[in-house]
Amino acid sequence: MLYYILYQVYKDDKFKILSPFKSCECNLISDELCLSSDEKTTIAKTYISTNVKDIDDLSQNSEFFPLLCSLYLETKHSDMKEFFRNPFVVYKDELDKLSEAGDEGNYKICSLALCVLFNNQLEEKWFQGKATDEQRQIINDTCEACEFNGIPKAKLKKALDTLDGTFICKQNGIYRR
Repeated sequence: MLYYILYQVYKDDKFKILSPFKSCECNLISDELCLSSDEKTTIAKTYISTNVKDIDDLSQNSEFFPLLCSLYLETKHSDMKEFFRNPFVVYKDELDKLSEAGDEGNYKICSLALCVLFNNQLEEKWFQGKATDEQRQIINDTCEACEFNGIPKAKLKKALDTLDGTFICKQNGIYRR
């Protein structure tokens, strides 16, 4: 969980003014640094138990497998397989925490809602240029659903960019989850 919080902090523009932290980024979900099957098994045995079966199947469905292992240990969920197969409860709790983070958290929630509206295919170019009438209507409807006043496209994009690598990933100019 700490990794995802730190990564969100790192992606925030306010953090980028701290020059010592500009030198490198350590993206733990990149192909070069992601966990191997053996590493995931070791993590599972550390957090869950020494008798973990089907760990490969469970870990393949989640980019944030170590977080789920840690949360599983904290919550002591009764059915391990169900916990890992259906991590939506975990997502819900994390979204609840975002909603408690004031305006910045609400911007992030609205930007995630936009991803849903665009069927998990929100193109980065959608945020470029002046808002069209259609875009303004989509943003207004999304903000209304999130119980928030209108948000400029630039702020929504900025919020979405801070979620890259945690709740969403951006590949080839397209935001997805």
